[in-house]
Amino acid sequence: MYTGEKFAVKRLHRLLMPWRNTLYGVWEKPLLYLRRPYYLNIYFNTHFCITKIQTNQKHLNALYKKGAIPKTLYRILDSEIHTSLLILFYHLKYVYPEKLDFIHLHLNSSYLRAYGYLKVISSGKKYCFKLKIHSFYHSEGLLDLYQKVPLHKRKIAYRLYGKIHQIPFRNQVKIAGILKSYLYSKSVIYEVFQQVIGVPPSHVWLDRRLLSFLLHLLQTEESITSSYSQFGFSSTSHLHRYFRKVFAISPLTFREKYGQK
Repeated sequence: MYTGEKFAVKRLHRLLMPWRNTLYGVWEKPLLYLRRPYYLNIYFNTHFCITKIQTNQKHLNALYKKGAIPKTLYRILDSEIHTSLLILFYHLKYVYPEKLDFIHLHLNSSYLRAYGYLKVISSGKKYCFKLKIHSFYHSEGLLDLYQKVPLHKRKIAYRLYGKIHQIPFRNQVKIAGILKSYLYSKSVIYEVFQQVIGVPPSHVWLDRRLLSFLLHLLQTEESITSSYSQFGFSSTSHLHRYFRKVFAISPLTFREKYGQK
């Protein structure tokens, strides 16, 4: 190559360098946008039992197809951030129904953070957390601790979970009485329940009563003083104390604010 040609090539490189950077930036962004974002749709009922999952995240999808996903929302919610599943449900359903919020799922050694909102499929029956996954850490360890719980212990926990949702509000049977029909001690069953479900049985029982009463407030005009006992509360003060503790609002104010106009 002649000396003059070398200088010409160098000059051409200098001229193209800014354009190359610009073109690279232009082409780089569309390639990122072509990457399909992960989503996760969790369908559940008023018992917070998961009825269906839809996702394009391959690890989650593979586990769901194998039937290896927990059957309740309690197990996968990050309890350190969402102190109560019922509080999260209440905020997304009533307080901020149009607002996208961060929902955090704690999947043992894995962790998922997603933008999400609550979609009502059938009022009082079926709902869906519509999540757009923002970040996913340690997907290779997804639900590993849950998988290590033996199948027979998982069956025990889900059986008890189902029975808690069958306890009548009036003439209620205490959970301790239900445990007499199990072969294991009370301490062992409570430990298994915590491992599989994620919360103690008493937590599930209280959430069930509060959510049922919440729906009752919206669907009827019955006075609180004549209805508290229908949901297993010993007095109106007993009901008000738990209601305010969870929802930070009184039952009457809730009815006035969110009831049918």
